[in-house]
Amino acid sequence: MKIKPGNDVSIKRSIFFSLIFMATLSILLIGSTWYIIENQNLKRSIENLNSRELEIQKNYLKYEVNQVISDIEFRMEYNKEIPEDELKSIILDWIAQLRLVYGGYIFVNQTDGKALVFDGKKVEGYKNISDLTDPNGLRLFDIEKEAYSLPDGRYMEYLFKPMDSDIPEEKLSYIKGFPDWEWIIGAGIYKQAPAQMIKTLELAYYKNFEKELIAIALLSFILIVISYFIVKHIDSRLYSQINLLKGSLQKVAQKDNFINLDKIQFDELKKIAGSVNEMIQQKMNLTMEILEKDQNLKSIFEAAEDVGFIITELKDNKAIIREFSPGAEKMLGYKKQEIIGQEAIVIHYKEDYTNFLKIQNLLLNGLKGFNGETRLVLKNKSTVTVLFSMHPLISNNNTMNIIAVIIDISKRKNAEKELEKLKNELEEKVAERTLEIVEKNKELTKKNEELEHYNNLFVGREFRINELKIKIKELEEAIARRN
Repeated sequence: MKIKPGNDVSIKRSIFFSLIFMATLSILLIGSTWYIIENQNLKRSIENLNSRELEIQKNYLKYEVNQVISDIEFRMEYNKEIPEDELKSIILDWIAQLRLVYGGYIFVNQTDGKALVFDGKKVEGYKNISDLTDPNGLRLFDIEKEAYSLPDGRYMEYLFKPMDSDIPEEKLSYIKGFPDWEWIIGAGIYKQAPAQMIKTLELAYYKNFEKELIAIALLSFILIVISYFIVKHIDSRLYSQINLLKGSLQKVAQKDNFINLDKIQFDELKKIAGSVNEMIQQKMNLTMEILEKDQNLKSIFEAAEDVGFIITELKDNKAIIREFSPGAEKMLGYKKQEIIGQEAIVIHYKEDYTNFLKIQNLLLNGLKGFNGETRLVLKNKSTVTVLFSMHPLISNNNTMNIIAVIIDISKRKNAEKELEKLKNELEEKVAERTLEIVEKNKELTKKNEELEHYNNLFVGREFRINELKIKIKELEEAIARRN
């Protein structure tokens, strides 16, 4: 085959673009990693800023409310000569003048719903706020009563109009009870001003981040350009080296000719050429081994008369017979020519064929092998029991077909049945003999019991005779003493 001019350039370009791609990808990966980390840090900084600002606002409001309550308690302690109602009026006038940051102020309500200091002003007359809600329908006084019952009060977020505007804004308040006078005291600030301040800081953060991002992008571009020229230089060096092997490799591609190492001057290229020669030699050796093994397999396939080999191909969920050995012909009665191309169901029972297909699917999907027993249908419709083994046939790392090895075990099965029959008969005879032994044992036990009874009677009589002899002797001695 003639190699077209310029084919080696594609190799050069592949190497060139691969190096460029790797360098560019590395730079972009570093830049992207930096961007992700910095962006996450930026978001985390903004979140921390919001969290810190909210915590500062809460602490500030809590401090102001507690300070007002402390001042009230102080005035109560050192102004006992002033009537309580007059003292309350003085304190409410003082509270109404207090102002907090961000347009905030102190408000005071009674637990019965009467407003005392409302919207930064002391209420003259009667103002009921028990049904007061914000634009979202939040019942404010219900939350205030809940805060009154809590020892440490509570925070509340809601919408409420500022003193100098009729447009409701987000507001944060801290509310706490003053049980001595049944007052609900709260301090609130509007969140728009601090939110605007945080927004300004966010914009400053993002502008700084954009500047850093532009600098990183520019640096990445410069590095990519530098990488391009470095890779181009390496590429030209590789191209000149590859040309040295071009002629030899063309000959190798056309025919298995060994490369003459004496014509190569450079050690590196000589090593490559030596590796090519080794590959050629290995290829030739492997080809010979394959031919020998193929011939051996064919000989085994043809010579085995008591073992059947069947090769099937799974196609459209059907097992098609592609090879049928002489052993399979002898065992099943089919000739190779008449069964090749037929579906394997002709040699299987329908109820067994489904499992046969499942096993084939498993083998095609990675199962290494399967062994078992099954029934096969002969050409004359009789049945033979076989021991079978199934394995995948692999070509280019892909499972193409399945080979089944079958061995007739009908005689063994019949022998097993006869053995089972003899075993059952033997067990019946053993059971009968066992029953006879049990009956004989019962008879012997009964006779033994009778002998024991007679023995006991005999021993008892001997004892009584001895006792009589002793009594007679005692009577004789007594009569002799009387005489």
